[in-house]
Amino acid sequence: MTTIYDALFDEMRDDAGVNAITGTGTNARVYPGIPPPDATAPFVSFRRVSYIRAETLAGPTTLARPTFQIDCWGSNNETMVALAEAVRTLFDGFRGAAGDDNIQIRRMYLVGQNDDPEDPSDGGGVDVNRDRMNFEIWHIE
Repeated sequence: MTTIYDALFDEMRDDAGVNAITGTGTNARVYPGIPPPDATAPFVSFRRVSYIRAETLAGPTTLARPTFQIDCWGSNNETMVALAEAVRTLFDGFRGAAGDDNIQIRRMYLVGQNDDPEDPSDGGGVDVNRDRMNFEIWHIE
């Protein structure tokens, strides 16, 4: 069964703007959940932060509204900003079939964005820059 996670992954993996920065196809550095510790910037990680299912008086429906946090990581501010803009352009206002299995997205929109630089944890003096975006997604399950 294809999930909204799969659809978001497929869309980012297949988008030319994102690929120009993260790599292409199966080599694209796009990670659902926590990125691997050896992930090399630039890359994208994403996770679900909330999930609401629509209900009527008759009971549950197939309409869902999750919020996903998509983090764009870069070894410098310029790369982080370019990657975040590619992801925002791809998803903000998105409607239609998504992913290899055509999950039906009714509406996807940006609800918040902030920069969140990470201090070096290894003492090596290399900062990692992160742009954090939250998207609400109305889709059919």
